[in-house]
Order: sequence, then structure tokens, then C-alpha cells
Amino acid sequence: MKDMVYTHAALSESMRLYPPVPSDSKQAAKDDVLPDGTAVRKGERVTYHPYAMGRLEELWGKDWAEFRPERWLKADVAMGKWEFVGRDP
Repeated sequence: MKDMVYTHAALSESMRLYPPVPSDSKQAAKDDVLPDGTAVRKGERVTYHPYAMGRLEELWGKDWAEFRPERWLKADVAMGKWEFVGRDP
């Protein structure tokens, strides 16, 4: 299974372009702070849009519309193999 790196990358690329849900909401169980510094109080909802996020040129580059599993890979020259590189969700 560990040698199925390209398959892993292809699945990640598919999920980037066609996520299982167009948007998702979460409700804060307690007061919290998002990574960008936004305060979220207990009971508030935060919604994000993976469908739109997968199409942002500023995140994925000018080729955002292309199906390119290679964007999830980097070459391990010493081992002569590809290595999966997860992107910040």
C-alpha cells in the first residue's frame, strides 16, 4: 500500500476538484480562535466551501482547473521514487 503514492495523489486531486460536499459547517463547542485570528464564540457556526477553495487560483496556481496529481508529489531523488506531499487543508 505504501507504494501507491500516485494513486493517493490522484485521489487527493479528485477530492480537490470534486469534494463530497460543496460546503460544510461546524458549530463551536467552546470559545476558540481560527488560525487567521478570528474569534469564534461557543455556539457560533463557521462554514467553509471546499468546492470553491479547490478552484482558487491564489491557492492552486494558474493551472487550478487542470487535473494534475503531480501537484501532490515531489521527487525523492535519493530513492528514485515519488513522495506524497499533503497540502494545507
